[in-house]
Order: sequence, then C-alpha cells, then structure tokens
Amino acid sequence: MLHEFGHAFMARRFGIRTRDIVLFPFGGAARLERVPEVPSQELLIALAGPAVSVGIAAALFAALWLLGSIHGDVT
Repeated sequence: MLHEFGHAFMARRFGIRTRDIVLFPFGGAARLERVPEVPSQELLIALAGPAVSVGIAAALFAALWLLGSIHGDVT
C-alpha cells in the first residue's frame, strides 16, 4: 500500500489527482486522473513507488542490524 501511495503523492506534487488505489493479493494500482504531459514527470511518478519500497527495505535492514539480528560474519 505504501508503494502505491508513493505514486499517488508524487502525482499530486505535479497537480495530478489519484482517482483511487486498488490493492490485489499480488500488488496494486494507483489510478491517476490523467497521464502527465511532461515525460520527466511520468518517469518520477513511476519511480516513486519503487523508491518507497527500497526505503522500507533499507529501514528494516537497518533496524535488524541495530537489533543484532544481522551479523557480518558468514560461516
């Protein structure tokens, strides 16, 4: 869900409203009112979702590392 919110919030930054967000067992879709006219905006909207996912993964990895669940030793 946070991944789709990434798309929606980036679209909002460019003045494009999100009609709805549909979640499926295998993923989701943020349905925008229109396609951005500027290609760079479309690219940023497309990359916003994966950026949120990478951020979540990095935060979880850091939390596990700080809690000692991840060790640098590989045996």
